[in-house]
Amino acid sequence: MHQWSGHLRWHAVRTGGFPIYGWIYDNRHHHRLDHLWKEVLDMTISSIFLALVLGIGFGFSLNKAGLTSYHNIANQFRFTDMTILKFMMTAIIVAMNGLFLLRALGWVTFPTVPATYIVGNLVGGLIFGVGMAGAGY
Repeated sequence: MHQWSGHLRWHAVRTGGFPIYGWIYDNRHHHRLDHLWKEVLDMTISSIFLALVLGIGFGFSLNKAGLTSYHNIANQFRFTDMTILKFMMTAIIVAMNGLFLLRALGWVTFPTVPATYIVGNLVGGLIFGVGMAGAGY
C-alpha cells in the first residue's frame, strides 16, 4: 500500500440524493511526517522568497567562481583539482556556524527529523550519482 493512501481517499459524498465522487481528506490515518508537511505549508511568502534569493545568490557565486564548468567538475572527480571541494566545504562550515549562532540566539528552531530519512538520502545520492555519470561527469 502506498504511504500516502491514508491521506486522500476516493469517496462518494452524498449531496441532494446522488453521490458525487472525489478526493477528500481522511483524517483517520495520519502519516508520521505530517508535522513536516504542516511546517512546509506554514512557510510565509517572505521566507520562500528569502530562500529563493539565497539559492540564486549561491548559484551565481558558483558560476562566477567558474565552478560550474565541465572541466572543473571533471577534474574534481579525477582528484586533480580540489577547488570545488574547498568551496563547498567552506560554504558548509559557514552555514553550520551561522545556524549554530542563530539557534543559540533563539532565532530559529529545528524540527526533529526521523531516522528514516537516511534511506531517502541514500537513494537520492544514488540517483544523483547515476545522473552525473550519465551526463558525462
